[in-house]
Parts: sequence; structure tokens; C-alpha cells
Amino acid sequence: MASLLEQVRQAQVDQGLSTQQLLDKSKLPIERSVLHRKLNGDTPATTAECEALATALGITLVFPKKARPAKKKRVAA
Repeated sequence: MASLLEQVRQAQVDQGLSTQQLLDKSKLPIERSVLHRKLNGDTPATTAECEALATALGITLVFPKKARPAKKKRVAA
């Protein structure tokens, strides 16, 4: 399953939007260079930022399932 930002980035590419166009549509209070770094995975993005970007793109994000660590078996002594 793709991460939230990967889903946003793919929708951006599919829709042919530049970073500035996406930023304008999302109305996020950040600079274009900051959004660019977030979309490229250089800087973490918040869930709220991902949601704002998804809304601007008209997509629904699917939260990836986290891998759960295997349960440890108890060994009788």
C-alpha cells in the first residue's frame, strides 16, 4: 500500500499539476519549496497536510496498514 504522500504525489502527476498549482488549490500556508520537499519525502508531512492536498486533488486517501510485530510465544520454564 502506498503511503499517504505517495498517493498524493501520484494524483498530482495524474492530473498534471505543478507543485505551485497544487499548493494554490490546497491553500496550505507553506512555501512552494517546502511542499516540494514534502512531496519528495525529504521532509515529513502531517496527516492534516495530506488531507488538505487530497481534498484539493479530489481524491480519498487510503491509510496504509502498519505491519504488526509478531507475537512472542511464551516458553514454559
